[in-house]
Amino acid sequence: MIRDGQQVSYIGMPRADGLGISDRGQALAVAGTAAHVMWSTGARAGNVDLIDCEDLVGHGPGKVAGSVFDDSVSTGGMVTFAVRDTYEAEGPVGLLNAMNECGQLASLPAIAEDALAYVAAQVRQDPAFSTVLGQLDESEAAEFVTLTATSMLRDAFGGDE
Repeated sequence: MIRDGQQVSYIGMPRADGLGISDRGQALAVAGTAAHVMWSTGARAGNVDLIDCEDLVGHGPGKVAGSVFDDSVSTGGMVTFAVRDTYEAEGPVGLLNAMNECGQLASLPAIAEDALAYVAAQVRQDPAFSTVLGQLDESEAAEFVTLTATSMLRDAFGGDE
């Protein structure tokens, strides 16, 4: 039996929309023989689909009072977790993990790509780098700018943790 808030895996036939065997998600709301599932892996990551419960296998407990799935905060009207309780119990890393478990980090890769593109554009415009880049062919320059930008972001935000 699938329960609200439970982590699930898809075990049905692969679908044309990309949903495949072993894709993981969270059952947001279960009603009768179907569940709304927010996918955290696979081609449908970040999307919510209504799935027949026979095509799902559950992992771990469902909704438990006081857990990260408590109804303290609702995002997007469906996914819920207790932000304050999670932060106090597990700190910022635990809160980020709870958001990941709820499938709320799907937009972060696009944000990271935008940040990388912005930093790379700034590197290309820097006078010290324009001289160096002028000595390289196009692919070498692109590789060097990407290396520089990713190193800068890692060093700036990698932290001591």
